[in-house]
Amino acid sequence: MATQQDSHAIGHGMQSQTSEIQTSRVKHPTTGDPVIFVDTPGFDDASKSDVEVLIIISKWLVKT
Repeated sequence: MATQQDSHAIGHGMQSQTSEIQTSRVKHPTTGDPVIFVDTPGFDDASKSDVEVLIIISKWLVKT
């Protein structure tokens, strides 16, 4: 809703909908400043361990 995009699935169960980090850049509604939303794979995922998810996030942070 915040990004005004409907292209991303929203996960409500144990199966993660996000396998890689995805970002969405929008403008703040009152100031116009850029805001970046970062969607990451979730912890307690059925297909990745918490360590794997943490490695994905930490590599992305170092790169970014």
